[in-house]
Amino acid sequence: MPEATVATDARATFLRRTGSAGLWFAVFGAPLAWFVALVVAYALPAWACAAGRRWPLHAVYVVALVVCGGALLSARRIRRTTGDTEPGEAGGPLERTRFLAALGILASTLFGLVTLAQWIATFVIGPCQLAPRLPDSPDVLAPPAVQRLAERGGGGAAG
Repeated sequence: MPEATVATDARATFLRRTGSAGLWFAVFGAPLAWFVALVVAYALPAWACAAGRRWPLHAVYVVALVVCGGALLSARRIRRTTGDTEPGEAGGPLERTRFLAALGILASTLFGLVTLAQWIATFVIGPCQLAPRLPDSPDVLAPPAVQRLAERGGGGAAG
């Protein structure tokens, strides 16, 4: 049996054994981890400030980075198993798998770096820190009628 046929058979066996779940995780694991971390980290600061705990914010990003790393390792493993050559013009399942593995490597790296950048921001900006406002800044959450009343000196939400 020629060596190329053995390598192709081994790759086909790998693809059947792992199925597409590993490939889907390699491509979409890191973007999904970033999105979930973004949503959860957006909702947590009010609770973290009230409870006086910052560790949940950091735990969210640690978990997201672990998932990004797992997706990167999965994509690299699939890419190495299917061959490190560039996808050819012929198409087919093997070339498609190579392309998606390369895409998974790129996406995992990119979203891992974005997640890391957002995590660094949680060290700089505490959960209780409010956005700076000028004294004459309008209160965007108050209805315009309440703002007009506050401008006339009648009290209200703005101020």
